[in-house]
Amino acid sequence: MSNQREITEQLDALSIYHFLLNYTTLEEMIKSLYVEKWPNFNNEVQQRLMFYQGGLNMQKSFIEYDTYSVVTQHHKFDVEAMLNNLTLNQMIKVERKENQISELKFDIQSLQNRTIVYPCIDCILKLLNMRNILAHKMNDLNFKNKEYIDVLKNEIIQQRNMGWLKMYDLNLLSESARCIVSNYIYMNIIYEKLRS
Repeated sequence: MSNQREITEQLDALSIYHFLLNYTTLEEMIKSLYVEKWPNFNNEVQQRLMFYQGGLNMQKSFIEYDTYSVVTQHHKFDVEAMLNNLTLNQMIKVERKENQISELKFDIQSLQNRTIVYPCIDCILKLLNMRNILAHKMNDLNFKNKEYIDVLKNEIIQQRNMGWLKMYDLNLLSESARCIVSNYIYMNIIYEKLRS
């Protein structure tokens, strides 16, 4: 019994590790795509983003405890720094509303039901939500629909031939690991579409 529990914990750990590893690569790819496409953004969208980011990042305050004071630093506005300060969450929310990056306008077909498609932007938001839970709430991995794209069956997971899962019995995947592995598979599909 404890052997099965240990294997389930190993699968949890492997799933989290591989998900976060791939997520970081996907995040970097999307951020660089955003920076690359920035000059082609609608002027109104650029102005709005620069206004918001300028308001948020032109001045920083912090406590200087040694002198018992609050220090405020003012920064000169820099478009490149602004783009680098945007989080993936901010970028995706802007893209969802403004539709500025054509490379992100595609659908992902469900691996379980060929009649269902998922917009890429919605998938990325679900991956982001899962990543945030993995980074901040590891003690409670009860994923909801807003955090996973689809929960795949063992047969579909096996067909993906992931080397790090080959020697394991997929029946021992916890429900949370199954959600993570499923998102990992969809994340790879998104990554490959963006690369091509």
